[in-house]
Formats: sequence, structure tokens, C-alpha cells
Amino acid sequence: MTHDELIDALSLRTGIPRDKIPWLLDRFASTIRTKLRAGGRPTLRYFGTFHVTHVQSGLTYDRHTATWHARAQRKIVKFAPHKHAKECVCGTRTP
Repeated sequence: MTHDELIDALSLRTGIPRDKIPWLLDRFASTIRTKLRAGGRPTLRYFGTFHVTHVQSGLTYDRHTATWHARAQRKIVKFAPHKHAKECVCGTRTP
């Protein structure tokens, strides 16, 4: 789903004007980002949890150029879906 498709779907389902949806998505992302930076684990009940994890430094191989590159330690954001969300996607549970 592209950004525009998400905006269209949300506008259609909620009745909120299409030009207001990007602002709402930005506020949602900003709230998640703020909580993560403060060390939190924002959770959307029955949907999943966002968390920050650390990736260690090391070497990574680029198979396209056949070269090795040094990779610095960094933080990445991960999302762990709740079991109910997994079941809805897999068809074993109805929303």
C-alpha cells in the first residue's frame, strides 16, 4: 500500500477529508517517535508494539559489488505484531 492509497482508504473509511489525513498520519508518527526516543515501547492494543533495538558493528557483504563494508553500531526501530493482528492477517481470526 502506498502513502496515497493509505490516505484514500482512511478518508473513505472515516469520512475525514483527504487533505486532513496527512496531518493525522504525521501526528501519529511523531507520537511514536517521541515515545521511542524517550526509551518507551509504544503499544497499540491488539495490534502490536514498536521498540528500538541495537545492531552491532561488523562487516557486511555487498553481493552486487562483491565487496565487504564496515557497518557501524546503530539503533533501528522494530515492530512486533500482537497475536490477534497475526491471526487476522492469516485468516484464523475475524477482526
